[in-house]
Amino acid sequence: MSKSITKLPADDRLFRQMGSSLTTLVLSNNRISEIKYLDPLRNLVTLNLASNRISEMENLNFPMLRTLCLDYNQVDSIANIKNLKQLRELSLVGNKVTSVSIRGQAVQLIHLAFLNLDFN
Repeated sequence: MSKSITKLPADDRLFRQMGSSLTTLVLSNNRISEIKYLDPLRNLVTLNLASNRISEMENLNFPMLRTLCLDYNQVDSIANIKNLKQLRELSLVGNKVTSVSIRGQAVQLIHLAFLNLDFN
């Protein structure tokens, strides 16, 4: 059995130390089920959480984020993205998205240029 990350550390000292310099975080191919404890990473530009066990788009408070990849998770709806004002690319390939409703969020997504919902 291969070892995978199942949870992000609740003690965010590590992320606080990297918070101002880290711009890209790749945590793909793990067993992470929740997006949390990443708040200190305010300067993230790219976040890749593909191939995990994430079912909810939550705790997405990254004002600089331009690319969000949640491919091959268990997401069933696009939600909680109104704080991603710089988002240009959103990929949700191979999830469980059955409908797209960004009411109240679309105004904030003026930079979104790429949305991939293949294999949902």
